Parts: sequence; structure tokens; C-alpha cells
Amino acid sequence: MVLTIDGRSAQPLGAAKQSPSSRPALLIVGGVSPSHVLGSELALLMAEQLTADEPTEAAKTLRESFVIHIIPRVDVDGIEKAFMLNPQREPAGNARRTDDDRDGEIGEDPPNDLNGDGLITMMRVADKTGEYRTHPDDPRVLIKIDREKGETGEYRLLTEGIDDDHDQQFNEDAGDGVSFIKNHPYRYPYFQPHAGEYQLSEPEYRAVADFIFDHPNLLFVISLAPNENLVNVWKSDATTDGGIRRSPPKSDAAAFAQFSKLFQPSVDRKGQPPKADNAGGFAAWVYFHTGRWSLASAGWWPSPAEEKKKDDAKPTESRGAEELRELVSLTASGEQPFVEWTPLENHPDFPGRNVEVGGWKPFVRSHPPAKDLPPLAAKHLEFLAKLPPLLPRLALHEKRVEDLGGGLCRVTLIVRNDGGLATMPEMGKINRQMYPLQVELQAPAKTEFLVGHPRGQIVRIEPGGKAEREWLLRLREGADIDRVNVELTSPIVAPLTIPLK
Repeated sequence: MVLTIDGRSAQPLGAAKQSPSSRPALLIVGGVSPSHVLGSELALLMAEQLTADEPTEAAKTLRESFVIHIIPRVDVDGIEKAFMLNPQREPAGNARRTDDDRDGEIGEDPPNDLNGDGLITMMRVADKTGEYRTHPDDPRVLIKIDREKGETGEYRLLTEGIDDDHDQQFNEDAGDGVSFIKNHPYRYPYFQPHAGEYQLSEPEYRAVADFIFDHPNLLFVISLAPNENLVNVWKSDATTDGGIRRSPPKSDAAAFAQFSKLFQPSVDRKGQPPKADNAGGFAAWVYFHTGRWSLASAGWWPSPAEEKKKDDAKPTESRGAEELRELVSLTASGEQPFVEWTPLENHPDFPGRNVEVGGWKPFVRSHPPAKDLPPLAAKHLEFLAKLPPLLPRLALHEKRVEDLGGGLCRVTLIVRNDGGLATMPEMGKINRQMYPLQVELQAPAKTEFLVGHPRGQIVRIEPGGKAEREWLLRLREGADIDRVNVELTSPIVAPLTIPLK
């Protein structure tokens, strides 16, 4: 289901090409992962606030500026699975049964609830060759050791469960489905768990891609997703992956930095959401392959605890500091985010070894209390309402119409972009997926174009930049140049009509 909001109307549209307006469009996508139910909730709340009888100023601005499409839940089956699973855990993908470890068997080694608390958490196994040890300030938190510094491990860290298929691996195949945020063509992670058999293999994921391609007026796509780019902003560098661009061009990177600057005061969250890999990701695919401005917000993450005073003791170890702050912050807010490590007797795979089960509860580090959801949705709308002033705006900079005699006429036009963004992202120019500005000189019949053509293109105009076009015309006898117009049109830029009189 896609909800489309155009001006004062709001209606669900079944067919992709039914958009009632050709104005620039904004797409809001939620429910991209069953481990991120928050995105779906925020998308629905944003839809409610946008269609309210008494909308906020932010909602009014957005309704007047964009055609707004909202897909509140992409991975319908996966999120349903997240609610139905017992014991509770964070599943990876949709309802398709998959061979996650590619051994010819499906779902033969899922996690197991060993302590009977109804949750799948973690399992730490005492092992001097392990890669983890306890944090000196809080033994609940495990940190990775640095062998180059001569540190010795204390634990192996595994998902709670047993080796059901006896292959020396643990919980590696839950038959956990295909993930929307791993199934896209950009840097597609071939043969990796939850990536699918091929790019956009799932019908519901392909439908979202088709929707984007079917709407050339889509300028902004914001995904409410864990692999965000509004705090961990995309920056420009020369890094490539087998010739595949991994960062935006400099001009686009400046725009992403501007979006981030606008975003952070609106959401007002301290700390930083975790970074995520973009391999196969939706947000990166939208930008790098379709050329739209692609914004992604994690929606919420735990704020760090209050900073210690100068005279307080400093942490003895910087590793794991974020987890320590989140434990303090979530506990102070009334949550019980952590299952205390408790010994487990007679683990069948580790006889005679010290095995403990515990760790972060599912969903607690990515989902706020329910009371915080409506304000979070409102703050995201406040951020989006800061985008319309940046839209590209065409204006006439200079016009020259010269009568050369004998029916000859030279027309020179210089147009400029008064907006805060280019008429398309630089990446849209590179991948040729965005529609350039169409320039049409509407001349009388039988006009000869000696220089220039009736229709042409201006691929891209930077903010504050200009573009010039010139025509040399031979008008038929009796034709009037004053009746000639030049039109500039684009699906994502407001049209401009320039009369030559």
C-alpha cells in the first residue's frame, strides 16, 4: 500500500503511475527491516500528522511543496514474523525460508532459548583463545581484545543456542529470509546471508524499485532505516570498490553535509547511531543508481548518559564506552535493557566449561518507549519541512532578442538557478537516471532553425549557476517574434515560461 498526499487531499493509490500531480515528490519508506519496526511506526505517524484536520506548520509546508508518497511497511512479512516469533529475537529478513549458510539445508541451526526467558540474547563461553574480555568498569560489557598489545582473551561470544547441525558453527542458519537492506544492486553482497539469490529477488522489494523508476518527479527519498546517513553523513573521497564509486562527488557531499546540519537540531539526539554497511542497501542504491537525493534516518538511538564532572574518575577503558553510556541512559529512563549474565549448566557443546547467557534484550537499543513516538515523527516532519527552501528555482537572468533583418532573428537566453540545490544531483548526471531540463523554443510554423534546435537540454545547473542558450532563426514572412515563448520544464523543477516580447 502506498499512501499519496497531494496538497489537501490524501488517498491510497494502487497503480504506480496515478500520481495526481507533476510537482516534485518526496517518498517516505518505513518498515525496511523486521529488526527495525520503529521505521514503520514513524512512517504511519508521519502520515497521520500530514493528513490531520489541523496540521502543524511543518505538515502544511510539506503538503504545499511536494507530492508525498508513503510506504509505511516494505517488509510486511518480516515485521509480522518479528511479532510472532517465540522466543523473541530480531529476525533478519522476510518470510522466505532461506539456506543462510548455503549447505543445502534450510533453517537447520536456529538460535535456542537456553535459559527459558523467552528471549534470544547472547552466550559467552570462557575461553583464553577467545576475542573478548570484560570491560574493567562494568563486567556486563564485553570488549574486543588487541592481541598486538599482548592482551589475552577471556570469552568467545556467540548467539544464544547450540550447534544443532554439529558443524562447529552456532546458530548460523535460522532460515531467516531475505533482507530488503541487503537485496539491492548497489555493491550487492553475493552469496552472503539474507542477500537473496539475486538482486531484487523479492517481489515486494522489486515493487518499491519499480515505483521509484515510475515516478520521475521523485527528488527526495527518505528511508527510516538502521543504515542511516544523516548523522554518519556520506563524505566525498576517491575510494572505489572494484571500480564502483563508494562516496558522492564533492558537490553532492556538500549537499549531504547541509542535510545533516538541518537534521540534527530537529531530532535533538545526543550521541551517534551505529554505522552500517551499505552493501546491498536501499538508501545507497537510491542515490548511486537512481540519482535521487537519498536520506536515511535511524529514527532513534539511546542518548548517552550525562557527562561526568571534571573531578569524576575517567573511564579506565575507551572501548565499549558507548555501550556503557547506553546502559546507564536506558536504565535511568526506566527500561530494563539488559539480561544479566547467568551461568548455564551442562551446555551440550561445551561440557565442563563456564557458559553464561545474557546481553542486550532484542529491539531495546533501536526502539524508544511508545510515548516518544509521536514527538519523534513530528521532529522528522520538521526536518523535512526545511527542504523546500532548498529546491532548485529557475529564473531569467538575461534575455536578448536581435532583429538581424531579412527575417533573421538571434535569441539569447541566460537562466540561473536561485535555489539551494542543483537542478539534479551530480550523481543523477553521472548515472543518467534523472531527467534533465528540457528547453523548448515555441516558434511559429515554418520557422527555420539555422543555429540551435526547437528542443534541447540543460543537464544540470549548480545553485547560483547559470546556463546560456542561443538560437538563430529565419521567420516566415509575417511571423511575429513577440508571439514566441521559451519553456523550461523538468519533473523535479518548477517550470519557467519566458516570452520573447
